[in-house]
Amino acid sequence: MTKVLNLTVVALLALVVAVPGRAQNLFSLDEVLSNMAASGGEFETLKANVARDEVNGLINRHYENSGEVYIGASGDDMMLRVDILDPEASRQQLLVVGGMVQNYNPRTNQVQEGSLGDRSDIVALMAVGFGPANVDLAANFEIELVGEEDLNGVPTSLIELIPREEEFLRFAERIRLWVGQEDWIPIQQRLQPPGVNYVIVTYSAFELNAGLPDSTWVLDLPDDVEVVKF
Repeated sequence: MTKVLNLTVVALLALVVAVPGRAQNLFSLDEVLSNMAASGGEFETLKANVARDEVNGLINRHYENSGEVYIGASGDDMMLRVDILDPEASRQQLLVVGGMVQNYNPRTNQVQEGSLGDRSDIVALMAVGFGPANVDLAANFEIELVGEEDLNGVPTSLIELIPREEEFLRFAERIRLWVGQEDWIPIQQRLQPPGVNYVIVTYSAFELNAGLPDSTWVLDLPDDVEVVKF
């Protein structure tokens, strides 16, 4: 299960050093959270390119891969799909729909699948910053406004989240989100699990609320795929 979660997530970002005497923030924390809640209320679908950098903080070694991410919201339910396409040796597909998880590895022709059970809310952690759950961010996380930063030419508000729930702290002690100040969705995330390793996820080529076909939420698996239950 940890391997499945480590593949996705969704979530997050590089440490920013505060610059003495920097300009005053354009948006307060309350304004950032209000804008994110409004954006989450209108959220339906997202398709984007995704670049992931898993960093071994002990030896400063980077494991990079990239692909596509799909996120959908149906009421309070979130659906998530991540297709890792490059490099070819890292190819995998992760799908989380209706509390069920599938993780397909084409190299072994195996798909791990199982239920999240009563922890289906973990999808909100994997897709943190997107969708209806934004309205509950302050209830689920301690939040600090770190500052503002231009990221790849996009002005962003940088916030840091610390999960309030003990269960989530096993996966992320802290999360940083670079939230674009136009659509108010993350364009970069940093996930800091316990220890010195971390994951940075960067999104680009957004297609927001453009709709996704139903086939997005079904993996096209080979007939001879080996199913491994967990």
